[in-house]
Amino acid sequence: MALHQDTIWEVRTGGSNENGGGFHDRIPGTSVDYSQQNAPQLALIDLVGSAASVTVTSVVGGFTAAMVGNVMRIRAGTNFTVGFYEIVARNSANSVDLDRIPCTGAGSVGLSKTGGGQINCDLIDTVVVPGNTVYIENGNYAAHPTVTFSGAYTKTLPLTIWGYNGARNTRPTGLNRPLIALAGNVFNVNTNIKIRNVSFEGTVTTAGNALLKIITASGNGLVFFENCKFNHLSTGRGIITNTPSVNSIIAIDCEFLSATPGGILSIGIDNIGSGQPITVLNCYFHSLSYGINQVGADFAQLYALFSIFANILINGINADGTEGARVMNCVFEDIVGDGFNTGGGGTTIVNNSFSNCVNSGINSPATIVKNNNFFGCGTPWIGGTLRPLDNNTFVNPQFVTPGSNYALQRTSGLIDRAFSMRLGV
Repeated sequence: MALHQDTIWEVRTGGSNENGGGFHDRIPGTSVDYSQQNAPQLALIDLVGSAASVTVTSVVGGFTAAMVGNVMRIRAGTNFTVGFYEIVARNSANSVDLDRIPCTGAGSVGLSKTGGGQINCDLIDTVVVPGNTVYIENGNYAAHPTVTFSGAYTKTLPLTIWGYNGARNTRPTGLNRPLIALAGNVFNVNTNIKIRNVSFEGTVTTAGNALLKIITASGNGLVFFENCKFNHLSTGRGIITNTPSVNSIIAIDCEFLSATPGGILSIGIDNIGSGQPITVLNCYFHSLSYGINQVGADFAQLYALFSIFANILINGINADGTEGARVMNCVFEDIVGDGFNTGGGGTTIVNNSFSNCVNSGINSPATIVKNNNFFGCGTPWIGGTLRPLDNNTFVNPQFVTPGSNYALQRTSGLIDRAFSMRLGV
């Protein structure tokens, strides 16, 4: 056997790396989840086992039927293999069966703890299996060690990392989200991972690394972020995908920023040579050199929808080589270079506001440029001709609070000017 695909894991600031940290509801109505507590439910120092059996025994004992499905961490012992094991059956108060054999020989003086949450992700990153969920309770996980979630997760059995506040499966915002404070460390993830409601910050500056690094994987995979924040406290990338990674990135309701935007590597999402699409929806990119940088990826696609790119020192979106980009209902404000820059064709740019883009609002041989507004830009559109029939405008967008609140004032000339579905016959 092995750890079950329905296992859930708990990470909490009051936990311990000696705890079991995981639970599988093996016997509904009987199994009790002891991972949602700081202390273990049972700690033993006298486990005995053998290389021929999944059974472990303890003279002290204390095993209950409710412990079935909980994960036991064996951290030391003669001939014991250190690791996480699920209790799959209770034989007595002094004996249980585990999901696999824990010993390489005659096991004795085994040290174990059952139940209780882990204190960070660095021990369970190589243990979780496809289908698992890792819950992270709100708190500050300072100087969190480097982790690498590299399992063979699939689209049907992804790994989910879920930050929560108070109760699991909630959707906290702002400071109520857990903060993974990485310092100079890196959070590595494979494809087919969903990360929700987590804030990341750190200072890693090693070339080719990032706060969160999407590692190379085989097959077409997906990395999904929702309600996350990425704050780089030094010059460095927000998210990076490796050449020749084959990942599709989706970010919804996420924020990307840097405390030192002057560096050339200060990038929100950096997708180099991938050839796979990036989709951002309702995201906020600010105080960066680039919001999105997708280069060297012929025929890669980019979808930027209902997002904000502000206070950018080079380009809001740099999509060199990207074919078929879709940029719709976005705000590009206070950008030193171009709001949107791509050498690729087949691009659609509709319903966007470009203001105070020093070089240009759009620098692209775009195919469709319709119902956009340009204000205070050096050149509205480099590479094309803005025609009256395309319904583009040139007025002050009148943001509620430029620099922080990009909603439109009621007197804005952009209200009711967006292109929408209408009868065309």
